[in-house]
Amino acid sequence: MDESYFVGQSVKIIRVMNFFPDCKKSQEIAAFDEKRKVARNEKVHKAVDKFINQIGLRPEYQEQLVKPELEDNLTASQKSIVEAYKAQIENLKAIQDADDVKKNNIEQIKSIVQATVETANRDISQKMNSEDFYPCIEPLFETTDDINVIAEQVKNTIWAKASEIAKAEEAIRQEAIIKEQERIAKEAAIKEKAENVIPSVDKPVIQQEQYVQPVVAAPVQASSTQNPFCQSLEERWEGKITLSGTTSGLNIVLSALKQLCSENDVTLAVTETNKL
Repeated sequence: MDESYFVGQSVKIIRVMNFFPDCKKSQEIAAFDEKRKVARNEKVHKAVDKFINQIGLRPEYQEQLVKPELEDNLTASQKSIVEAYKAQIENLKAIQDADDVKKNNIEQIKSIVQATVETANRDISQKMNSEDFYPCIEPLFETTDDINVIAEQVKNTIWAKASEIAKAEEAIRQEAIIKEQERIAKEAAIKEKAENVIPSVDKPVIQQEQYVQPVVAAPVQASSTQNPFCQSLEERWEGKITLSGTTSGLNIVLSALKQLCSENDVTLAVTETNKL
C-alpha cells in the first residue's frame, strides 16, 4: 500500500469526526425552534379563544375551525396566525347568525301553521295535525327568505288539504243520505205490503163485490135491554154483507158499523176474511 491510500483514509476519518459536532448543534437548534413555535402557538390560541368569546361563536360552530398552515411555520408571526383564525371565526359567526334568523323564522311559521290548522279544523270532522306540515317549511326557505311569502304558501297548502278533506266528508254524507232514503223507501214498501196481508179476522182484506142475499131467519124475541122505544114484535132478520177495501179503510168502516149497530140493536160479527 502506498502513502496516498493512507492519506485518503485519514481525510475521510477527519471529515466524519468533524460532522458529529454539527449534528449535535443542529438538534439543539431544532429543539430550541420547536419551543419557540409552541410558545408562540400558545399565545395564538389564547388570543383566538378571547376573540371567540367576544364574538359569541357557539361550540358547535367552533368545531368547524381549521388550523391554518401558518401555525406550522416557524417564521410566521403570531399576528398573522391570529388573523387567519379570526377570518374563519367571523365567517362562522355570520353563518351562525343566519342560522339563528332562519330558526326564528321557522318558529314563526310554525305558529302560523298551528293557528291556520286550528281555524281550518272547525269546518271538518277529520282533524289535521300541525306537525304534519312542519317538514314542508324548511325547504321553502331555500327558494326565498321572505317570511311573508313563505307564510302565505304554507297557509295555502293547509287550506287546500282542508278543502280536500271537506269534499271527501261531503261525499260520505251524501252517500249516507242516499242510503238512508233507500232504507226509508224500502221500509215503506215493506209496510205497505204488510198492510195488504190480514193476519186475523180483525183486519179484513179486499174481496170482490158480491150480491147481498138476505137470509130470512125465524123471528127473534126482542131483548128486554133494548131501547124501550124500539121494542116491538117486529121480526128480526140475519144477513151477510161482503166488504172489500184496504185495511185502514175497512177498519174505519167496521168501526162505524159497530157504532151504528150498537145504536140500532143490530148484531155485527166478522166471521171470515180472505185476501184477494
